[in-house]
Amino acid sequence: MRPRWAAVALVLRDGDVLLVRRAARPGDPWSGDWAFPGGFGHAEDRDPPATARRETEEEVGLRLGPDRGRLPARWIVDPWRRRPVRLVPVLFRAPRGEPHPDPAEVAEARWVPLSVLQDPTRRGHQWRLVRGVLPWRADVRRLDDGVVWGLTGRMLDDLRATAAVVELT
Repeated sequence: MRPRWAAVALVLRDGDVLLVRRAARPGDPWSGDWAFPGGFGHAEDRDPPATARRETEEEVGLRLGPDRGRLPARWIVDPWRRRPVRLVPVLFRAPRGEPHPDPAEVAEARWVPLSVLQDPTRRGHQWRLVRGVLPWRADVRRLDDGVVWGLTGRMLDDLRATAAVVELT
């Protein structure tokens, strides 16, 4: 079985990163979670940056320019098809304008200071349910009205470790 791929956009502006809170959808394990804009690759997407651009425009109406690099790819499992998916985080400089979420996909979008996401006093743990039954202790970053956790949190760690942040912010 051939693995699929997906991409997320890490959009940076003046020391902030764009986060979206996913809309609630039945069967979606990431409903309501804070994350980066992005999604599964489509046949018309020539590469992960094209997917990240398309998904960002669909989700929050921002047209992204050329990508500024990538962070290490991660493997996830497609919750609907139970297949492996290669997730590619792609770095972008923010375009002009503000995000305007499509409510079918995104409940909210906001610029969050990287300093808040990297603040050790906002880090902690939270019990999450995997597939609705198996408790899992997840590392979290606390926002004022929610948490960033899981793969998004690990990608933030990767972002912090890269020198690209200095060039993009």
